[in-house]
Amino acid sequence: MQLLAHQPAAEGGRRQFEAAGTVQLPSLRGTLDLADGLDIAARNHPAFAVSGDYYDCQVTGTGEVAFTIGDVMGAGLAAATLVTCLRSAFHAGVKRGLDLQSLDWRLNEVMQSISEAGRFATGILGRCDLANGVLVLTCAGHPWPSVFCGGERIPPVDAAWTLPWGLPLRRRTLRPARIRLSGRLSLLAYTDGLSELTNACGEPYSAKRLEEYHAAHLDCTADRLCDAVLDDVLKHAGPARPLADDMTVLAIRGTP
Repeated sequence: MQLLAHQPAAEGGRRQFEAAGTVQLPSLRGTLDLADGLDIAARNHPAFAVSGDYYDCQVTGTGEVAFTIGDVMGAGLAAATLVTCLRSAFHAGVKRGLDLQSLDWRLNEVMQSISEAGRFATGILGRCDLANGVLVLTCAGHPWPSVFCGGERIPPVDAAWTLPWGLPLRRRTLRPARIRLSGRLSLLAYTDGLSELTNACGEPYSAKRLEEYHAAHLDCTADRLCDAVLDDVLKHAGPARPLADDMTVLAIRGTP
């Protein structure tokens, strides 16, 4: 999702970006909740002073791990505020024990109630239940994550896709994908700031290249995988290539 060009008047713009940064500091620098059996890490690389991307990971009351990654349309204080509201709604929904379909509905309602007409957010919602060996995923207009289980690629599930959060629609059709974990999990979720970043020749990094890179680094820790992917994306773009969009990556990996 391309961020809108933003050239604020000197003083007013500076104050807006400082305020937006203050709103976001607690949300993007917080420590992810960890669970036994899972190695989890994330990185956020904003294109501007504040980010329209977000991620979160929470342990549920039943011991599952709920996670999300998202991309809010726009930039500045408005985008930072929407990020904070969506993360708060995610926290509240997980605490209430909402299933992913209900949580998707809730995030859509929140986005519709607080955003300007035409604004929307894309995102992924997931739950990892190691005790029962199940991964559940939904995708609201967002790039499908790169998922491997036991070294085998898990392809996208069409029924788990729905429209972005915030669009004025009465009905949302969604059937979460239930993936049986028959081996060690390695999941890499990302925002399109990575896959769409172009080099000097105008060639995007692409979801295909990201998945191939992931496949070649399944043994990396989650921390190392996040850093290595971002390094590879920036290497593709070249040292003088400015970022046009935020880049966020979330890695979840099963441990022995």
